[in-house]
Amino acid sequence: MPPSLILRSAVVLAVITAAAAGCSDNASDSEHAPTPTSTPAGIDAILQYTNRWIDNSSVDLMSAPGAFIRATMESLARTSYGKGSGLEAVEDAGYPGFARALNGVIDPEVVGGNARKDQVQTGTLYFEVIRFSGDAEEFTAGVCTYGSMTAIKEWNGYKSSGRSFPSGSATIFSFGPDRNLSVDQQVPPKIQQRGPANNPSTDQFGTWVLTGIKILGADVDLPQCGRTLAPGTPQDAPEDYYVTPDPPPALPPSPGWPEGEGE
Repeated sequence: MPPSLILRSAVVLAVITAAAAGCSDNASDSEHAPTPTSTPAGIDAILQYTNRWIDNSSVDLMSAPGAFIRATMESLARTSYGKGSGLEAVEDAGYPGFARALNGVIDPEVVGGNARKDQVQTGTLYFEVIRFSGDAEEFTAGVCTYGSMTAIKEWNGYKSSGRSFPSGSATIFSFGPDRNLSVDQQVPPKIQQRGPANNPSTDQFGTWVLTGIKILGADVDLPQCGRTLAPGTPQDAPEDYYVTPDPPPALPPSPGWPEGEGE
C-alpha cells in the first residue's frame, strides 16, 4: 500500500490543454447538453462548461471510489472560483460535503477563491483516471484534466488553449474511510451515480476523506497528462491560444449525476 501523499504546493486548477494520443470519448461530438431551464447564478454563471470522464479500465466510475474521485476532481476545478476566499469559497463552490472531505490535507486559502471570477468558461472539461490502486482502507488515484475543449469568453469571442505542450494537468491523491470514525459510523460514497445533471445536489463523499494530495510535481509521475488533448480538439487548432467566434460544444455530462436526491 503506498504511503499517504504529502501536499507539496499551492495550485489553481485552470483550463489547460493536453496531447491527443490514446483518448476516446463514449458520446458523439454531435450531442449537445440540455438547454438550461433557468439562468445560472453564482459559480454556475462563471463555470458553464460540462464535465465528462473518459472511461477506461483503471477504475469503475460507478463504484464508491469512482464516485469519490469524480466528486473530488470536479470540486477542485470549482473551488478557486468560489465566493470569498479560503474555506468560504470551498464551501460555496465545492460539491456538498467537499469542505469536510478535504480533511485538512490542503490549506483552503490555497484552493479557495483565488482565481479570476469575471471570465465565463464554456465548453466541455474532460477528466481521466489513469492510475488507481488500494484496498478497503485507503485508495490512491492519479487523474488527468484535459481542458483544450473549453474556452474563456472574451469581448471578441471565445479563447481556447490550442494544441501547445505541455498540456493537461495531473493530480494524485489518496483517500478512504475516515479513521476517526468507528466501523458502524462509516458511510461509503454512493454507487451507480449516473444521470443528466452536471453537478450533484447531495453529498457524494459519504464519510470518506482525503488523506493526501500531490499537484505540483504530479506531472512528473503522470507525464501522459501533459501529452493528451481533450477528445474533439480540432486537428487544425493553433499551437497556442486562439480566439473563435463560437465556443466549443458543451456536450452532455458523462457519466453525470442523478437529478434530485441522487439516490
